[in-house]
Amino acid sequence: MNRNTENHSSHLLNDSSNSRNPELFGSSILSENESVTGSSEHQKKPQDSRAKNKGGLRGFNVTSGPLRIRPKSAPSRPLTEVEAFRRSREFVQLECAALSMLGLLITQEGKLDLDSAEGSARGKNFLKKLEELALILNIDPADRSYRENFSRPYKALYAGGPLCYLTEILDSAQERLPFIIVNSEKYVFSTNVLISGDKLFSAFIKVKDALRDTYYM
Repeated sequence: MNRNTENHSSHLLNDSSNSRNPELFGSSILSENESVTGSSEHQKKPQDSRAKNKGGLRGFNVTSGPLRIRPKSAPSRPLTEVEAFRRSREFVQLECAALSMLGLLITQEGKLDLDSAEGSARGKNFLKKLEELALILNIDPADRSYRENFSRPYKALYAGGPLCYLTEILDSAQERLPFIIVNSEKYVFSTNVLISGDKLFSAFIKVKDALRDTYYM
């Protein structure tokens, strides 16, 4: 018997012994299938890779097909004059003043409430916003040199800012009071002061109307 015959007989003998042992026979078939179709570990790797990709790329369905990339949007158009103004700091301050104006309290008589604690606080806030708006818009203030003639206690009221609009003065102009009490001292107004008070409150109403018409137009 030549060597080829011996090898063939040995192969048949091994096959018959494997068929008697199901586990060995199954492993033999599995090894032959792996040699044809590839190892089982190699087949599982794409699934593992897809699982990892699915967790790593959120928002993309990796397993259903190729990724869909969102196209870039068209270039933005130039801003209009109105849109550019609404982004300016002047408009921001204008909006602050307009919103502050909405917070003013009105009495049952239809007047500004500048006497109560809440009304006075809101009035002061609105006048402060008006002052900031006037400074940003570079509005030339009226002459204030007359304040140099005020007494020391009266000058103390105007130490809060370059313009320093006061609710006490505005309330006196609204009520047309003939006097004002500052630090327990009574100051009587002259006729010119009363006329100026009327002009002051009239100008205040015009500013409110202009602010409302400008912001809510």
